[in-house]
Amino acid sequence: VLNYLDRKGYKSTMQKFEEEAKVGKIDLALEKDQSLEATVASHILFYNSTENTPVAYNTGYVLLRDYVQSCLDTYKTEMNRVLFPVFVYSYLELCEKNYWAEAKKFASEHCHGHEDVFADDIRALVSMSSREHLRENETAQRFLRHRLYLRVSKHTFDLLLSFLQEKRLMLILSLLNTRMEIDAYAGAPRQMTMQQEMSERNVVLNLLHQDTSNVPRVRWGLSRNSDFYPRSLRQMQALDKDDKEDDENEDVRPHKNKNQLKLPEVDETIQANILSELKQQASLSPTALPSVCFHTLLNTFGTLNCVDLARDATTVVAGFSDSSIKLYRFIQKERTELPPDERKKYNVNVPECVPKTFHTLSGHAGAVYGVSLDAENDFLISCGEDNTARLWSLEAMANLVVYKGHNFPVWDCHFSPLGYYFATASHDRTARLWSTDHPFSLRIFAGHLSDVDCVRFHPNSMYIATGSSDKTVRLWDVNSAKSVRLFLGHRSTVSCLSFSPNGRVLASGGHDGQIILWDLETSKKLKALPCKQLGSVHSLDFSADGEMLASAHHNNGVCLWDMNHLTVLQNEANPQATTSPTAKSKKSAEQEKDKEKDNKDKEKEKEKEKDKEKDKDKQQPPSEEQQNDDAPQEPVAPEAVVVAPTRSNVDSKSWLLQTAFTKCTPVYNVTFTYRNLLLGCGPFVNPTPAKRDRQW
Repeated sequence: VLNYLDRKGYKSTMQKFEEEAKVGKIDLALEKDQSLEATVASHILFYNSTENTPVAYNTGYVLLRDYVQSCLDTYKTEMNRVLFPVFVYSYLELCEKNYWAEAKKFASEHCHGHEDVFADDIRALVSMSSREHLRENETAQRFLRHRLYLRVSKHTFDLLLSFLQEKRLMLILSLLNTRMEIDAYAGAPRQMTMQQEMSERNVVLNLLHQDTSNVPRVRWGLSRNSDFYPRSLRQMQALDKDDKEDDENEDVRPHKNKNQLKLPEVDETIQANILSELKQQASLSPTALPSVCFHTLLNTFGTLNCVDLARDATTVVAGFSDSSIKLYRFIQKERTELPPDERKKYNVNVPECVPKTFHTLSGHAGAVYGVSLDAENDFLISCGEDNTARLWSLEAMANLVVYKGHNFPVWDCHFSPLGYYFATASHDRTARLWSTDHPFSLRIFAGHLSDVDCVRFHPNSMYIATGSSDKTVRLWDVNSAKSVRLFLGHRSTVSCLSFSPNGRVLASGGHDGQIILWDLETSKKLKALPCKQLGSVHSLDFSADGEMLASAHHNNGVCLWDMNHLTVLQNEANPQATTSPTAKSKKSAEQEKDKEKDNKDKEKEKEKEKDKEKDKDKQQPPSEEQQNDDAPQEPVAPEAVVVAPTRSNVDSKSWLLQTAFTKCTPVYNVTFTYRNLLLGCGPFVNPTPAKRDRQW
């Protein structure tokens, strides 16, 4: 009636009708109009916001929760994604209307179903008690400023709307319309495992249509200028042999662009030194684990913030809360315990590292949060609380340049594998790219919703990975400064990152003790390695040949993970992709196909011969020995069939090779040398009397 009066222009009659009828109680919103689109906004024609009382929020959420729990399993997975946004926005709207006591009661009654995934967010929201807290709380403002994007099937969406219409839950409908963007796709609901569901439920914190971040193609292969970068000798030789096959390998090698940043040239002496180190590289396997050289810093617990270790095991750099940077240098001294003849006999050629020099660098006006050495160990980058990054010369032991650009403290910094460029991560939610000869930033990477806590360069220096407190990992293109990958799955702050030597796999660790392996080509999660008992992950590093991954944990532990299972997971994620940057030629692929056909033909012929022999045995009468045997005869075993490993039979326990514990030292950093020697470092913690009794 109101629509008819409005269409005819009877405004005075319409106003009197609205006053007498009290539009808030009329069920006009429940009437369906076939001319309107099937969206949430189509079902909310009139709604009186004065009825948003605490009781209405509580009853609406309880009815929706009970309905979701009673749904079939095929729809329950997608229905569960709606519960947490409704819970959060109901709580925030109660806080905005100054119903603080009712909001606290609402949160305490209904938060138990979401604490398994969103414990940190709920803890941050419940801590508010005034409007000032609401304005300053980052988690609350993140929800209020952005509309959340949810993707469900059309049938699930229709069931949800029909339930809300039947129960007349106009308050919940208004939340879905104003606070969320629901994308209903045609088809059956997606069936996921529990781990996949938990990671998908973390998607609610993302901006609208963030799925476009994973569309661009990532060229994860090595560039021409990065062929010198430390890898296994086998990979170095393969790169030299495949120079003539660049046309066939264009899909994995980065292409040249007019806006591409120029990469620096590396001296031939440095390349020769790296190759000499690679020739002495130790081969690693589950039966041949690496040796560990651990550095313990005394009287530094509580003040040590960051550590970086040189890959040639000659330098250790540490940053402290008193704004100082301490540099420890080592020299290689030959062992003199054995005579030369016996040393050759027992192959004792490993030099002994002896401390030579110790330096203290001062210049920051606040705590130092990040340090990074270049590949040549000639320069050092540091960042800290004073919002600056500083370049130091390790020959002159002096500060050369101060880089200003961030507006808040800088949490992490990292030198490019080629030198010259370095990246920083800051509290201002951005990461920046710098060069040593420019005092201003060259690129600004903006997109995270919270602090950027860690940053790492890709081995080809064409990409930068960042980890944030918003529980996401992003991969940025250095040339365009755009996000090309968005990885979701962490349940807490991402604390460290590391790339595999071939550049295809990215490992990320969080404060919850979880390590996740990501495939850059398919933008999929390969594996989640849980190790909660060891605490937060401080550092990650792949071995020089990519066979192992080392992780440093807060609870005095170093874990070694077997990376041989990655090929299985990568093939399942993308069967057509190659497992290495140097793809095989077409001729070799054809030869392999011919061999497979010949093997199949041979197997068929053998099976036919066996069937003929069985038929002959059946026709012949049984012998006396066979009649007297009481035990049944075992059939002739066919040829051994090798079961190919799949995602189902590759368990998380099989990935973990060894866990090495320290007595009283949390591990802050782990680094593999060119020879696959594992280096570690951390501060010594004075144990309590209870711990001493346990140790003794």
